[in-house]
Amino acid sequence: MLGRKRTFRHPLLILGDNGGPRLILITLQAGSRPLHMVIDTGASMGVMHNGALKGTQHELEDLPEMMAPLGFGGAVEVHQLARFHSIKIGAGEEFSLPPTCFLIADLSAVNETLASEGFSPIDGILGADVLVGLGCSINLKKGELSFRA
Repeated sequence: MLGRKRTFRHPLLILGDNGGPRLILITLQAGSRPLHMVIDTGASMGVMHNGALKGTQHELEDLPEMMAPLGFGGAVEVHQLARFHSIKIGAGEEFSLPPTCFLIADLSAVNETLASEGFSPIDGILGADVLVGLGCSINLKKGELSFRA
């Protein structure tokens, strides 16, 4: 039927301890490059590690004057954003995100902290801008992200 929405479900990797989830991870695909992202529902915009841009198709832009420089996490400064026209969620039956922007930052210090706690490095943070835009629901018990498209 035309116009009928379908529910997409995608597994999440939830890392944590007895105190509950500490990191919610999802893998996106940008061209041939997998992007290992942390889901942060409190982040108003996604962030991509500058080292993760290699092998992806994107357009770099300077931040608008009203936003630059933007800082987060105390030590990370952001001066550019990257616009991606082709990022996918899922394997096999993939779902393409609408054109999506990520702030570009050096997340080396974040990855060093993650490594010191026994976690693998990340390529970025998937923020609420994308999650809300898709109407996502996160089920921690099932370890899945779902949305209708």
